[in-house]
Amino acid sequence: MRLSIKRILIYLLLFTAFSAYSQLHNYQRFTLPETKSLSPAADDDLILQNLGLQVGISVGLYLPDNQTANYYNSTKDNRLYHVIMDYPYNYQALREYYNYEVHLDSNYLPRNMKFTPALNLTFAVNYFFNPNNIFIFDFSYAKLTSNDAFFLVIEDLSNLTTEPVLAMGKIWGKEERMNINIGYGRSFGKPKRIKPFWEIGFNINDTRVLENKASIAGFTYDIRDPYNQYYGLKEGGIGMGFFASQCVLFNVSEAFSMHLGVNFSMKTVGLIEEGMPMNKEWSFFLRIMYKNLFGGSSLS
Repeated sequence: MRLSIKRILIYLLLFTAFSAYSQLHNYQRFTLPETKSLSPAADDDLILQNLGLQVGISVGLYLPDNQTANYYNSTKDNRLYHVIMDYPYNYQALREYYNYEVHLDSNYLPRNMKFTPALNLTFAVNYFFNPNNIFIFDFSYAKLTSNDAFFLVIEDLSNLTTEPVLAMGKIWGKEERMNINIGYGRSFGKPKRIKPFWEIGFNINDTRVLENKASIAGFTYDIRDPYNQYYGLKEGGIGMGFFASQCVLFNVSEAFSMHLGVNFSMKTVGLIEEGMPMNKEWSFFLRIMYKNLFGGSSLS
C-alpha cells in the first residue's frame, strides 16, 4: 500500500508535466501568425485567465499536532517493558552487557514526544467556475517521525549515591499520513497577476503506523512485534475534520500559475483515543498549477 501511494504521486507528477509540455508544444507548433501579434493588453488578459479545470502539484512543510506523537512512547500497555523484561533473551543480553541487574521504570519513559516537521507532497485539482469561484480537491502524503529518549535503570552495587545509575536509549515511531481535502475557494475583484484567495472545506485522512522501535546498548527492539509473529500488522485508521487555507495566486504565464499559501486543519486521526481533542495541524506550501490540461491552448 505504501509503495502504491508513492508510485501514484510520482505517476501523477509525470503525467501532469508531460501533458503540460505536450500542450505547450502543440500551441507553439500550430499558432497562427496573427496570434503572435496580439497587443500587450491581450497578452495580459491571457496570462490572467483562470477558467475551467486546472491540475498541479505542491511541495510543503507539514507541522503535525504532537498529541498523537506520544502513541509511540510505550507507556500504553507497558509495551517496551514487556519487550525488555518479559522476554528472557532480551533481558539476559542487557544484564550481561551491563554486568548488573537492570529494570525499566515507567517514570523514565518519555511523556512529551514530538513529531519532526515533514515534507508534504500534494496532487491538486481545481475547477474555476469563474475567475472568483473554485472547486478544490487535493490529495497529500507525508511521512512523520517521532523521536525521544528513555532510560534503563542499572542496579550498580558500587553506586553509593541516592541517584540511580541510568543508561539512555532511543525510542521512535514512524507513520504515514494521507490527507484528502475537498472544498471551495473564493477570491474577489477583477483578474490580477497577483491575487489573494482563501479555501475552506472538509478533510478526510488515513494514518498508518509504519514502525515503533527502541534501541539501547547496541540492541534494537520492535515494540509492536518483537518476534515478527504477525504478518501485515496494521495500526491506525480514518479520521475527519475541516480545513481552511489562505493563499496568494501568482499568474506566471498563460499556462501556469503558482499558489503560495498556509493551511490550517482541525481533525481526528486514526490514533486519537476517545476523549482526546481534535488535532490542530499546519502546513506551508508552494503549489504549481497547469491552467488548461484538457482544453488546448489558453487562447481558446
